[in-house]
Amino acid sequence: MKIRLNKAHFPVRSLGPGERVGIWFQGCSIRCRGCVSLDTWGLRPETTVDADEVIAWCWSHLSGGSDGLTVSGGEPFDQPEALIYILEKLKRLGDASEIEFDVLCYTGLHYHEVAQRFGPVLRLLDAIVSEPFEQNLPTQKYLCGSDNQVLRILSEKGRQRFERGGGRMAQEKHMGVNVGDDSVYLTGIPRGKELEELRGALAARGVKLGKTSWRE
Repeated sequence: MKIRLNKAHFPVRSLGPGERVGIWFQGCSIRCRGCVSLDTWGLRPETTVDADEVIAWCWSHLSGGSDGLTVSGGEPFDQPEALIYILEKLKRLGDASEIEFDVLCYTGLHYHEVAQRFGPVLRLLDAIVSEPFEQNLPTQKYLCGSDNQVLRILSEKGRQRFERGGGRMAQEKHMGVNVGDDSVYLTGIPRGKELEELRGALAARGVKLGKTSWRE
């Protein structure tokens, strides 16, 4: 089984509770206006990797005490077979080892479409954030990028992990900064004009950004 993968990162502290494993699928057919992850849109065959390698990497962290797995993109449901393959194998590993972790998935699809077309995937998730991103609908909702998006809890484990104080969602850290060998990338959900403000603040200090994921 092959998968087009944009990146994988650990720890992610801004896309769900605790310290999480994060994987970002490559390729998106939805392409919401204002998306901050333009680099994940194209199919880019050079990003194709073996799904078992992704599973092994995820499990190395999940079995080491990571709180959960967050799947984003790109659009994960553009590669449903790979998504099911990865989640099923990780679930079997967790059950066999009696190691608990939650799974959160992001999608730009409407929830009713996911339920109709990808029911087997929903049974492997503990929570899902769905609906297309709308840049003219800013929000402070937990884990959502725009006000039309909805975090849905799909399991008892999801309720235990994602609900806070009588069902209210507590806002946690919403952006993380990660430094690679030749790049700096952000994980999480920017609020308002934070990314352009970051560009301006860096420019004022003599730091000029090269190619960024949120602008052509």
